[in-house]
Amino acid sequence: MTAHHFIFRQNTATQQDVLQHFTQCDREFFTQLQQRVDIGSYIEKILSAAERFEIWDGAELKGLLAAYCNCEQRQNVFITNLSVTLDSQRKGLASQLLRRCILHAEKEAYVGIQLQVNVTNNAAYQCYIRHGFRETHISEHDRTMYLSLGVSIV
Repeated sequence: MTAHHFIFRQNTATQQDVLQHFTQCDREFFTQLQQRVDIGSYIEKILSAAERFEIWDGAELKGLLAAYCNCEQRQNVFITNLSVTLDSQRKGLASQLLRRCILHAEKEAYVGIQLQVNVTNNAAYQCYIRHGFRETHISEHDRTMYLSLGVSIV
């Protein structure tokens, strides 16, 4: 599988696509997700309220970034999920999804992007750092990170 086979889409995945994607991600990710949320409800919330940036290989959803962009004051986007299936990792797909989300937030004139990443997920943490995110808070389980987009609040 090479990068030129991947197709980028926005907001096309179904509930079944997202569930299958989550289960194809590594076991640790899925276990942690199940411990924090009811998977069915979480997927419904993503489908109804999040902007979804997707990477497909044929009929398979390989990468998903879900971000809540529904703040009326257009202050901050909140990334609730960034995941890439195990077989598609280390190909730059997470970075491509993140860049698409950042461009969307800039185009829509949001002030910044916020997210939380598990303290044990160093690969994701380093990816966010490379894209300009800075750590704003750390707890026992998560790091809160923020990217300022340089848009002033009116």
